[in-house]
Amino acid sequence: MGVIQMAMYFSRKGLPLTLVGGEEAYALAPLENAYWLSRGERGRITDRRLAREFPSFRDYVEMAEETKDAEMLRTIKILDSTRNLPQDLARLRQSLTSADAPMVTLCTAHRAKGLEWPWVYLMDDFPDVLSPDLDAEARDQEINLLYVAATRAQEHLVLNEQAEAVVRYMARQRRRLPA
Repeated sequence: MGVIQMAMYFSRKGLPLTLVGGEEAYALAPLENAYWLSRGERGRITDRRLAREFPSFRDYVEMAEETKDAEMLRTIKILDSTRNLPQDLARLRQSLTSADAPMVTLCTAHRAKGLEWPWVYLMDDFPDVLSPDLDAEARDQEINLLYVAATRAQEHLVLNEQAEAVVRYMARQRRRLPA
């Protein structure tokens, strides 16, 4: 959803963009289904499980808030930021161009493995890698993924809050180590 959110932002600015892995890789259908649920147009929902589990968009929002489900919360955020999602998605699709001509390339950290760009901007959609609630294995995986994303930059890297927190944490750890 973070990639879709940014793609919608850049398409509103009229910038040509590409999605690594193609549009199909970013599952726009769940977002569209949540939109129809939010508008009370249940007949347009193609995901029967969503329609069955959530009688109303209010139920969807309550579940997202109770479970702190990141994708559901981001979906709600995207829906709050648009009045007409179908129109925004149509504009996004029109902004898509070939991989050799985009002004902006968007992808998940997982899809970025092995790729590089002059500029990389890390989104704030990584989990809190320093949270005590995160078990050691999950922490290691998330830090590795953050590392992969950060090392895609050839010239310029714009850190997100999580990367900055890790840098500060490592600096504090180094100051504590004996010389």
